[in-house]
Amino acid sequence: MVAEGAAGVAALLWLGPVRIALFLLACAVATGMVSVAVWRLTSMPRGEPGDGPGTDGGSPGGGPDPSPPWWPGFEREFWQHVRHGRDRTLVKR
Repeated sequence: MVAEGAAGVAALLWLGPVRIALFLLACAVATGMVSVAVWRLTSMPRGEPGDGPGTDGGSPGGGPDPSPPWWPGFEREFWQHVRHGRDRTLVKR
């Protein structure tokens, strides 16, 4: 911690307070820009492949997507597998 403080004092003496302030301002702006970009990329709703731009893949009425037709059978087999503790093979015999 002392080394970081000494490096900060040395940089302040070498560059001067105005350059240090401009450097810190540039770092803050860059950090803000990266934060906003990451937030926008991670919070955008994702559409299904083939949907047009700006769609979120939801149903036309705006409600949640209905379950795919294969889901009930898959979920039933999955929970049966979990409850009965069958062997953990991926291939049916």
